[in-house]
Amino acid sequence: MSGFSPHTVVLVVEEVVVVVDVVLLEEVVDVVVVVVVDVVVVLKVVVVVDVPPPPDVVVVVDDVVVVVVVVVVVVVVIVVVVVVGRDGKFNLP
Repeated sequence: MSGFSPHTVVLVVEEVVVVVDVVLLEEVVDVVVVVVVDVVVVLKVVVVVDVPPPPDVVVVVDDVVVVVVVVVVVVVVIVVVVVVGRDGKFNLP
């Protein structure tokens, strides 16, 4: 081993913040529910550099904020007696 020292990168999860926004869109027949989930993960990056001889050098980098946006679209179709009459005809205004 000449000239190269191992570098270890450790990712430690410090905090997870979950923000849920629910948007409800109602129409005559369709009900569309859009759920937007913002997951904010704060990662502490710890870089451990092995330098012979001991002790090792530990370098702590500032927090890295990773924002993961997950959009879940749920489409619900509601057909009830009010919309579709008992005779099968649409009772739309």
